[in-house]
Amino acid sequence: MIILIPHNNYRSLGKREDDEIGVLLKTGYNINKKITLQVGVGLLLVTEYEVVESNVTGWYYKQTEENKAYGQYYGGILFRNKPYVLSLGYNNQRGVVGGFGITWSW
Repeated sequence: MIILIPHNNYRSLGKREDDEIGVLLKTGYNINKKITLQVGVGLLLVTEYEVVESNVTGWYYKQTEENKAYGQYYGGILFRNKPYVLSLGYNNQRGVVGGFGITWSW
């Protein structure tokens, strides 16, 4: 919901992002039993809004709101040392990302 400021006497505090959801599809190539190179592509949906401060009341408002879509890509490496896995990579929307996990079989 957007609450527009009821007058034009305000100053902009800049744009912010909120309500984000995305999908990233990853695949990998096993170099050996312990190392996998990973790549991925995806889509990120974000709501961007402008925050303003009223010069009359001093209150803060969301002045504009816009939905945006960004493409994303990923590249990284995954290390296995059973039962543990450790990953390190780069996502163009998140920056450097890492993960740690434990594997098991049924």
